[in-house]
Amino acid sequence: ITVGLNWDNNTAYFFRADNRYVRYNKVNDQADSGYPIDVSNSSWLGLGDYRDLITAGFNAENGKSYFFLRDGRYIQYDNATDRADAGYPKPTDNINWPGLGTYAGSIKASLRWTTSKVIFFLSNGTYLRYDLTKRKVDTGFPKAVDNTNWPGLGSYATQITSAIKWSDTRAYIFLTDQRYIRYNITTNSADAGYPAPINSGTWPGLLSP
Repeated sequence: ITVGLNWDNNTAYFFRADNRYVRYNKVNDQADSGYPIDVSNSSWLGLGDYRDLITAGFNAENGKSYFFLRDGRYIQYDNATDRADAGYPKPTDNINWPGLGTYAGSIKASLRWTTSKVIFFLSNGTYLRYDLTKRKVDTGFPKAVDNTNWPGLGSYATQITSAIKWSDTRAYIFLTDQRYIRYNITTNSADAGYPAPINSGTWPGLLSP
């Protein structure tokens, strides 16, 4: 899993490393029938040409979603019209994303957090916290993804491939070896018993061929 996108209360989208995606029904807790399908300009207008480069993404809850590319660029996607906005991709630099420029090529995953915050997990096991309202990285970052800042994630800091905020109290962190961690936002700690495998019992249809 390369990107988890929380679309609304009922639907999430998961982009996979095979350039396919799954529409996931959060209410029924299973992938919708007919998925996965190819990420293309028919299914995600404006993303198809960059599908090999997508490494992170989140829904900003302002009618826009953002997709970050491995080459240090990003795409702004309009949820209502279901297409990328004109003029993208643009560079993930300190003009468009103040404080992210130095780390643009190191972003591995992004997680829409509480209030106006977004977490960017980096390939070296550190993370940034970005404030969407202030439009800048918070002071004091990057910090280590360790068991002080992210209790229960420390051993997996460099294995994170994607993350998704599922609700106001729960997030999921996906790892390189087809495992995932359920993270309790309220207690700010990973739940006991994780990582767990991604399979037909835990995420029905998510890894279907």
